[in-house]
Amino acid sequence: MEQIDNIEEKQQIITEIVNLRSLDIMKILAKKQTSFYPKMFEMNMSNYMNRDFMNRVLSKYGRKFDLEDVQVKKWMMKTACKVGNKKMVQEVLKSRNGYNYLPYLANTDKHIFDIVKTIVADYVPPEIVIELIIQAAKEKDGEERLRILRKTGYSFEEKDAKGRTVVNLMELKAKDRKEKQNQKLYKDALKHLKTVQWTEKRNKLRKLFIVKLTILFISVGMGYSIWSIVHSDKKNGITMSSDSELTSGDLSDTTSDIESEDTVYID
Repeated sequence: MEQIDNIEEKQQIITEIVNLRSLDIMKILAKKQTSFYPKMFEMNMSNYMNRDFMNRVLSKYGRKFDLEDVQVKKWMMKTACKVGNKKMVQEVLKSRNGYNYLPYLANTDKHIFDIVKTIVADYVPPEIVIELIIQAAKEKDGEERLRILRKTGYSFEEKDAKGRTVVNLMELKAKDRKEKQNQKLYKDALKHLKTVQWTEKRNKLRKLFIVKLTILFISVGMGYSIWSIVHSDKKNGITMSSDSELTSGDLSDTTSDIESEDTVYID
């Protein structure tokens, strides 16, 4: 290949060699190539054999790709998501401005999607959060994915530059005639989103009710305890008063008896 001067011809030959799906050949290429680039891997990723091969390449030679190049990074994220290479997905997300590629996680396998749990939502721009939520809602298990996003801290109330929320944007998409082929998809996605929102609201009300009920029980319990103490004190007061009166009466009788005995009668 060193003898081929035409760059396009050389790239075409490398692509054909790569399509042989030989890891031994990749080992030789890794020694001869200073870096790998997307055009080398022009293969149909819907094919399992191609996905498996690409997954192995990324695992072994992921560092041969220049992730400082925006186009390479974008390709890497899409490819790593398709083949299920968790390591390279994480590498892209860790790179500079890696959070811009979060929406690609929305339609990946569960073990790849779960990577969103490791990303601090507070650092992700609103537009990216909105796109991630919309794409996740469009999946068949959209409700489950949306719940994961909410638990991780992603807000459904985020607004884009025009002040539109996720719900606003999805409603527009569901009514947009230009999106006629995808209208049902967006309507279903909107149902997923609203179901999760309703469930979340119901759970909050339930928790609030339980807290208020607990406070009420505590208040009633404390009130009863105070009433019991006061009632007990009053009862004890009455008893002590009765005992005091009895004692006073006894003393009076005793005094009368003594005075009676001491009286001398003179005829």
